[in-house]
Amino acid sequence: MGTTVVGGMVAATAIAYSSFQHYWSWSSAWQAVAAAKSLPPMRLFRSQARRKETKLTKLTALSLGLSLTMLLSTGCAVGPNYKRPSADVPGMYRGATSQEAVQPASSQSFGDQKWWEVFQDKRLQDLIHTALQQNYDVRIAATRILEAQAQLGITRADQLPTISGEALAVNERNPQAKLFRHYETSANQPDLSLAWEPDFWGKYRRATEAARANLLATEWAHEAVVSTLVSDVATAYFQLRSLDLQLEISRRTLASRQDSLRLTQTLANGWATSMLDVRQAEQLVDTAAETIPDLERRIEQQENFLSTLWETTLALSRGDRS
Repeated sequence: MGTTVVGGMVAATAIAYSSFQHYWSWSSAWQAVAAAKSLPPMRLFRSQARRKETKLTKLTALSLGLSLTMLLSTGCAVGPNYKRPSADVPGMYRGATSQEAVQPASSQSFGDQKWWEVFQDKRLQDLIHTALQQNYDVRIAATRILEAQAQLGITRADQLPTISGEALAVNERNPQAKLFRHYETSANQPDLSLAWEPDFWGKYRRATEAARANLLATEWAHEAVVSTLVSDVATAYFQLRSLDLQLEISRRTLASRQDSLRLTQTLANGWATSMLDVRQAEQLVDTAAETIPDLERRIEQQENFLSTLWETTLALSRGDRS
């Protein structure tokens, strides 16, 4: 329970105790005056003693009841503190052996390493840096962090006093009429107000905790967007390099089979082989040639995908990706 709540509870109890004490004092004085007119001195003294004892007992019970009520109502209003729920996480991945599960204490997890430490390719690092600077999703996630920070400041400011002021000035000039002379009026009115709501029940403190938790969630969401973007750029880059290598191999294969076809045609012209070998060589050339347009189309699609991640037009020359 916070200091504010305890202070409010004590203040409310003291006010209630003081009010009831004045009430019982006034009532006892009135009853003493009425009894003095009809009772003898000894009986009057005993009656006043019994009334004082009864008054103290009632005040004590009333104070304890008010304190208990304030304590229970305060506890219900503030609510319990947040506790992170426990999760039953297995000690090793499914299918992993005991040797793979046991790692030295000095070894670092792959997920904890920085992406620039994992990817040593200089060209890939430049691509990732460009994507992090120009991607719209990363910008939106960063803007949401600023929004959550501002919302936290606004929510936290509700716990502080609010001071507002304004000034009003009215100047009027009335022209001369038949029965009245012209006159001028001037009215100035300053206004200053101070308002503060004590956080007895913890409403603003709980709202501040919720805003702070929302800020943390927004920051982790930004980290998730960055990790996804880095993964997408790296995956697309490696696929692009793989397609480039396949295209280079297909072109070399086509050139080799074209040389084989020319050699076969030369042999066929000299009656050293049949036309069946020529047709087989032509088929191999056509098979190698048809893979090149498909690879070029897939490379263009991969470049367009990288352009969407960068939010800009991608222009990579063959030398950049060789």
